[in-house]
Amino acid sequence: MRIPMSTADPLRIATFNIRFDGRSGLHTTGETPWRIRHPKVADTITFHKVDVVGFQEALYNQVQDLERSFRSNWGWIGVGRDDGKREGEFVPIFYNKNRLQLQESASWWLSETPEVPGSVGWDAGLPRVVTQAKFLDRLTNKTFYHINTHFDDRGEKARDESARLILHRTQELNLTSQETIILTGDLNVEEDSSCYKTLVGKQHSSDHEKDKFIFCDTRYDLSHDGTKSFGDQYTFTGFTSSQPLKRIDFVMVDSASISKSRVRTVNHGVVPNRFDDGMYISDHRAVVADLKFA
Repeated sequence: MRIPMSTADPLRIATFNIRFDGRSGLHTTGETPWRIRHPKVADTITFHKVDVVGFQEALYNQVQDLERSFRSNWGWIGVGRDDGKREGEFVPIFYNKNRLQLQESASWWLSETPEVPGSVGWDAGLPRVVTQAKFLDRLTNKTFYHINTHFDDRGEKARDESARLILHRTQELNLTSQETIILTGDLNVEEDSSCYKTLVGKQHSSDHEKDKFIFCDTRYDLSHDGTKSFGDQYTFTGFTSSQPLKRIDFVMVDSASISKSRVRTVNHGVVPNRFDDGMYISDHRAVVADLKFA
């Protein structure tokens, strides 16, 4: 039975870079092995009652571990960035099937040839992939797209072009007047970057002005009614307290949905990633946003 929209719970969406499994020897100072971290990564999502989450830096064995940790009513989609199958980093979307029905899904690459698995774009150091899904929210009967990604950490041009490509691809979706797009990801940039400004419409160039599709950072949509984001501001911490802190992980919503009041952000927060025993469950903190459909 459909629940009236006025009483339906907000959709809780999260983004979380979980740090790839370093068992091959690629690990940093202070990093705890994935086999110890992963139960607490899964618990973070279930305890906070997240409905849909975009992960970054998940190798296939980590996806399998998370799949086993979540209840059977959870599903996931995504592919490895190296071959479009199982090799390399995944940016999977995990979703609660009791709340959401998957209607379609796709994967594409942040490069000049987006449909070519493993393609490397511009000055990027590695292939970067996008996971895209269309969901029906069973509580509100609204449909929305969720795009999850992880931008390159080396190439500034790659990040800028990736932002432009996402804007281009999203405006090609030909949304109905009631559909929304949610973007989650580790963008590897802060707010003063041209990449971030392109996504949120603050990059003033003749090229960008042709794009009719931009995003709203949910942290600032929340601030419009005087409510403040919960928790820390910064989302990247490293595995030691001496690491410089950065805000590089975001949950965004297409600006048309915000401006036309189809969706509003009713909560936003950054979840702690360090437990009392001193263990960091990742070098990133999860970001959570509650979205209310009109």
